[in-house]
Amino acid sequence: MLHGLQAGFGGLLGVELLEKLKGFGYQLLRVEQGVTLDDTRAIASEVLSVGMTPLVILFQPEHAAVLPSGSWAEAENEPDLAYASRTIAPRLRMPHADYITLTHRIAERADPSIRLWAGACSNPNARGRAYMEAVCPHFQARYGHSWHRYPHGGADATFSTPQDGFARRGAEVAYMRRLAGDRPLIISEAGYHTAPRTTRRWWGRTRSARWSPDNVTALWAPEWAFWRAARVEACVRYQLNSGPHPDAALDCYGIRDVNGLFVPSAPVALQETS
Repeated sequence: MLHGLQAGFGGLLGVELLEKLKGFGYQLLRVEQGVTLDDTRAIASEVLSVGMTPLVILFQPEHAAVLPSGSWAEAENEPDLAYASRTIAPRLRMPHADYITLTHRIAERADPSIRLWAGACSNPNARGRAYMEAVCPHFQARYGHSWHRYPHGGADATFSTPQDGFARRGAEVAYMRRLAGDRPLIISEAGYHTAPRTTRRWWGRTRSARWSPDNVTALWAPEWAFWRAARVEACVRYQLNSGPHPDAALDCYGIRDVNGLFVPSAPVALQETS
């Protein structure tokens, strides 16, 4: 299993940073396509130049044609959710037909050496399952399946808490495998944040909890082990950078803080031995 990191949002990262991430034990970087075809080619080539695999999220099919050999490509990001404010190809929730069409057009343009992945739904919850069941039968044979998997349960979430509809996390994997059939599987986003997690009780009261940075480190040890045991080809940790808002979940996933300093848990080896 490749240890991956979400690390790019449409721009170059710099060889010095890439070498640092490689030294931390990351083997694959999930990055977004650029604005131009030249940008996308350069983003993928930069990752390849340090001996890492780029998993390039493609929003526009023509960008598939410029990916260098050795790249992986993923059709869109969380098509079951809306990204109306995104810089490149902003959209609402993608209709099933639009997503299927995108996967076909990417496959038409991508060199046979490029490994293709499709799905990338936000979780194996009811919304994600319904979306994947509608689109997966229409993927070409060369596509592997990709999923995202984030904790479920709000304040009560633990590593072992399954998504609604499953008795245990292992049942989630069994479901993914049934849907994929003989196709390979990757987890192209997974993560734990340090912002508050809130659960609203049925009688109106709420309970909040938050994981500390040490908690997040300790949670990643069984997470890597879980997906390795599930024989996925890659698992991608979300993400490289934290943002400025300590109570906003999307700003609290990073292995690097808002000042650009790496947190102690950044190396994969420390995450795996916690």
